[in-house]
Amino acid sequence: MTALYLDVKKDLLDKITSGEYSEGTIIPTEHELSDMYSVSRPTIRKAVQILVDAGYLEKKNETWYDCMCT
Repeated sequence: MTALYLDVKKDLLDKITSGEYSEGTIIPTEHELSDMYSVSRPTIRKAVQILVDAGYLEKKNETWYDCMCT
């Protein structure tokens, strides 16, 4: 069984690389993602931070992230 944040990260990365979230797209907020994946906001933050660190997302403010890949 994998950690929930890794499942969320993988799904978000799949959406980014497939073009569902294209460059410049604001992805759903942490609260919306938390509801979508039925996980806590800290779990969402951990998953998203991995994608920020890898250059896939850019943090816009406390809860909004912008897709950076093409």
